[in-house]
Amino acid sequence: VHKLRASTFYEHLRTTKVGVLKLSFDCQKKLPLLKLPDQSNYYSKQLYQYNFTICEGSSKDSQNKQNTFVYTWDESEDNRCSNQIGSVLYHRLTNTNLENIKEIELYADGAAGQNKNSILIIGMLCKTLVKDLPRNIKKITIFFPVTGHSFLPADWIFGRLKKKFRKLKCITSPFDYINAFNEVATVFQLGKDFFCYN
Repeated sequence: VHKLRASTFYEHLRTTKVGVLKLSFDCQKKLPLLKLPDQSNYYSKQLYQYNFTICEGSSKDSQNKQNTFVYTWDESEDNRCSNQIGSVLYHRLTNTNLENIKEIELYADGAAGQNKNSILIIGMLCKTLVKDLPRNIKKITIFFPVTGHSFLPADWIFGRLKKKFRKLKCITSPFDYINAFNEVATVFQLGKDFFCYN
């Protein structure tokens, strides 16, 4: 049953339907904002950069800057919890052409603190659907994979980014990460391109 449910999730993510917008999203693990060739920073307090990636389309679609979106901020600007995730999704949904779309499908892993909670599901989705989306949108559905089977299109982006990060000998500012993000996605920075709603 477990494997059948997992394969059903991936089959659903793979299919393309007319009038349906698919958005899959995930947070990359925290990215340390000080990477030096020696280990002098090992015992130092680290500041981290966050990368929340949204991929538009099915898992079979090619990923490019037109359908891959990186939302980024560092931990001094804000946390990485449901409020930020909801704000990012709100920004993406209200800045996507939904002219011929009737249904929106969201795919997320089951991270309880970020994606799988009442703030995200009830608050942001209802506010967006009722108030800010065009009337042709009739339904928003969110899918969570079976535990242990949460490989999403955003994870492919994370793999490509990890290779780019390994090539950097030093990372001393958020812009080192942002430059790498810009090579694979359209980048949005907190406070500049999008804002966090309470």
